[in-house]
Amino acid sequence: MIRCPSVGLDDVGTKQILRDALDELGFTITRLRFGRINNFFAQLGSGSPHFCFAGHTDVVPAGEEGWLLPAFSAEIKNGMLFG
Repeated sequence: MIRCPSVGLDDVGTKQILRDALDELGFTITRLRFGRINNFFAQLGSGSPHFCFAGHTDVVPAGEEGWLLPAFSAEIKNGMLFG
């Protein structure tokens, strides 16, 4: 997924990768659309307590100042994954 060049609204398949992985683990996937943005939430079970993790699949424009390695390289350096 790190190697997907997902910049801005063009997720180039990253959300589908996540949906497929979560579906395989037994999550119920609900697709949501906010204007031009396709999104989803995934739910496992129906009881309490509830836990919510929010994230995003896009990056700031690749190549901007401060990048140590290419944004979509998924390289391991000094025991850490960069991308």
